[in-house]
Amino acid sequence: MAYNIHTPSKRTLWALKYLLKPLLLFLLPIYLLIRGSVFLYQYYEWNTWIALGLTYIISLFLCLYYTSFLYRKVLRRQYISMREFKITFFIMTGLTLFYCGASLITLPIKNHKVSEIRKEYTSLHPFLRLGVRTLLWIDRDLLITDAERAPEDYRKMGLPSKKRSLHYTQSTGYVHAMDIRVSDRWWIRNRLVQLYFWTLGFNAVRHGGTGDHLHISLSLAERPEAW
Repeated sequence: MAYNIHTPSKRTLWALKYLLKPLLLFLLPIYLLIRGSVFLYQYYEWNTWIALGLTYIISLFLCLYYTSFLYRKVLRRQYISMREFKITFFIMTGLTLFYCGASLITLPIKNHKVSEIRKEYTSLHPFLRLGVRTLLWIDRDLLITDAERAPEDYRKMGLPSKKRSLHYTQSTGYVHAMDIRVSDRWWIRNRLVQLYFWTLGFNAVRHGGTGDHLHISLSLAERPEAW
């Protein structure tokens, strides 16, 4: 049986070259920041802030490279001066620090179910905070329904109390799990959110227990099987 093999159209090739490639390059520093931190923490048991600091520096210099490249392209020059590099460095450092700081400290009111969750937000592991706040750029209706818990919270919900839930404060000093609403949302949208967290190295499991939700967690370095 013969098959007709169709080559991509010129329009498709144009889209891949001029749209998809810049988008992937733009997302690469963010991916390196979060996925790199998770990788160093889980597989090499690095301290949270040391892992985040190293990947931040790598991402920052990648952003500087992008900016310098665009600067030279616009001005049609082979090099930029030291003064121009310093200005670029301070601008990119300010922007990246603002992104990280805002992600680690703030959570918009409309993105959490109850006021307690907003207070618990800073108790979440920094990698989880960076992951969910970055996603809010695209999915502005995402809703966090639960974060920190205590053993008695399970009894109040009519569930058996768990001894090792990642919703508890862990040895790192942070809570390693949060729940995201899936009801009233298109199933493809929920699946994409799940895929997003998987790609960054988090656990993303949809299950019931306290109601249908997406359980997002960061396994402990000493308990990699935990989710």
